[in-house]
Amino acid sequence: MTAAVALACDGGVILGADCCSSNSQMKMRSAVPKIVVRNGTGFGFTGSWRSCQIIAHHLDVPDPDRSSVERWLVTKLVPSVKSLLETHGYALHGDSIQDSGGHFVVAHRGVAAIVFSDYQVAIPAGGLCTAGSGGEVAYGAVRAATRLGQTPRQAVRIGIQVAAERVPSVSTPVRTRFVPD
Repeated sequence: MTAAVALACDGGVILGADCCSSNSQMKMRSAVPKIVVRNGTGFGFTGSWRSCQIIAHHLDVPDPDRSSVERWLVTKLVPSVKSLLETHGYALHGDSIQDSGGHFVVAHRGVAAIVFSDYQVAIPAGGLCTAGSGGEVAYGAVRAATRLGQTPRQAVRIGIQVAAERVPSVSTPVRTRFVPD
């Protein structure tokens, strides 16, 4: 599953992700980044590469409106992502109680958010989102690093590096990207 981090900071959001691709029997370092920026909106992916590939190469990010970021995510972005994943055969739906799609962090207009696999959106009060199997380890390490005076980019990098030391499905190197407001 890996690890992805979104940390709100002055002027935007730092996205970070590891480079691991794994299953129950092996892992490899990928040359393809798990961070994608489309039309000013950043995504940090975990889980299947397929959702990342579909969004990276097919998503037309809806134009931001003057509404709140949370409203835009819930009413514009997430429905577009869900429809796109369904069109390309990735999202599960039908007889199940809940739909299931990708799991990723998002950076938009200076806000860090997370979209869960059932398409619910969360925006934490502290401006830090993590996802993936290394997400909780990365969360703690990012919080500690920021409290010890590291820059946001350094804190994100440290968080994922610590997750790579503790979680088998997380690997270095870490890639980061700044998504401006």
